[in-house]
Amino acid sequence: RISAAQVLLGSARLGRTAASATIRDDRLNLSIGEALLYGGRLSASLSASLQDQAASGSLQARIDGLPVRAALSDLFGIGHLDGIGSGTLSLSAHGTNWNGLMTSLTGSGKATVADGSFDGVNVSALSQQITADGTMSGNLLGGSTKFTEAEGTFTIDADQVATPGIQVTGSGYQINLTGEAPLQATSLSARGDLTIQRA
Repeated sequence: RISAAQVLLGSARLGRTAASATIRDDRLNLSIGEALLYGGRLSASLSASLQDQAASGSLQARIDGLPVRAALSDLFGIGHLDGIGSGTLSLSAHGTNWNGLMTSLTGSGKATVADGSFDGVNVSALSQQITADGTMSGNLLGGSTKFTEAEGTFTIDADQVATPGIQVTGSGYQINLTGEAPLQATSLSARGDLTIQRA
């Protein structure tokens, strides 16, 4: 059993952490009962083994009450999304080296962000610029938009993350998105619809 006031994992800083580890039949099992991550609570379990020079492993994790802007800014340099996040993640991989593990990585998850905002577009301003014939004029970019909830699911396969659906709901509008992004790149391909309810 392990207890620590602070744990550093790469660029991630975990606060108070309680974990346990066992090794049985050439398999390592690590359980994190609770760890504080930027004020949120993380729990996870990891299982890994090495057979015939090939490593395999699986991970299940859950996070609740995560301050999204602080975590994304520190971990990935992304500061355009704010709110309180929660989610689940399940991953598995196998291979004889790091590249093999990354190539074989598969998994799925779900994420929710409540009472948040995103920068770059002001949806309220967009609704005011819609003319009688349904067209929009003026500068459509800039500002920020508050939302009540954003939720979606995602899958990881063949070094790519894909989401079949992300729904963002706010006062007077709804956004539905699908998209995909390479795991080891900063590019993103997304498509979506914006529905605005005009007063």
